[in-house]
Amino acid sequence: TETMYITEGGTYVLSGEYTTQLEINVVDEDVNIILNNVTMSSLNGPCILVLDAQDVTISAPEGTVNTLEDSLMQEVNEYDSVIYSYSDLELNGTGTINITAVNNNAIYSKDDIKVSEVELNIISVDDGIIGRDYVALKNTTITIESDGDAIKSTNDEDVDKGFVYVVSGTYNFNTGGDGIQAINDVIIYNGTFTIDAEDDGIQSSNSIYIGNGVFNITSGYDGLKAVVEIYIFDGVINISAADDGIHSDDVIVIEGGTIVIETSYEGVEAYSITFNNGNITVNSTDDG
Repeated sequence: TETMYITEGGTYVLSGEYTTQLEINVVDEDVNIILNNVTMSSLNGPCILVLDAQDVTISAPEGTVNTLEDSLMQEVNEYDSVIYSYSDLELNGTGTINITAVNNNAIYSKDDIKVSEVELNIISVDDGIIGRDYVALKNTTITIESDGDAIKSTNDEDVDKGFVYVVSGTYNFNTGGDGIQAINDVIIYNGTFTIDAEDDGIQSSNSIYIGNGVFNITSGYDGLKAVVEIYIFDGVINISAADDGIHSDDVIVIEGGTIVIETSYEGVEAYSITFNNGNITVNSTDDG
């Protein structure tokens, strides 16, 4: 059969090899999918398609290695990701999930996406992970090679949504777009980030808040870019940017940390810049 169907809530364990699509259509119930050394290669579009559910959790238990790869869709529709969901989506566990997106994006949810603990390795011809309402990451290891953005949130209709939130973890992004992009805030408490982006390293249409962490950013445009404000409280930040190292259209406040802008056109640029503490080194070809 070309499609497996889940029409009732509950926990489902998948093992072995599949060349089918898993379709989930459950009204107001939770669905838990456990990947136990699974290889899925869908013949038409997504490997996992969530049309309806309360919450869907995809888990990779310790020691398991799971591989998901989509295919070019024979029929044109919007389900253009390896994992495509209309519902809240969570990925967790201490195993590994490898995702290859040959059609468009790797993971897309029209609601929110939470990722914790699990190791994700993504190769995508477009974006890596898109959570329309938000993307929340905690203590996970994510490696993304994408032609588009690595992580993004896109909801521009609700002021409380459209954000990216990172508590901890290790992130390695090599992208043809932005490393992290949010229509609302990007909030980072901690983590280790290696970002090589053809566009901006971290970009927000609102504000960026960095509490701590280690950042190594190489960008084709700006290293950190926000429309409203950028607050940096602590951390080690190394930036090599073709344009600005740190750019905000309005406010930049640096409360601490060690910031080295190795290359830039303008080092730190905003309407208002406040340095309260920290060690800052700027190399620029125009303004410091």
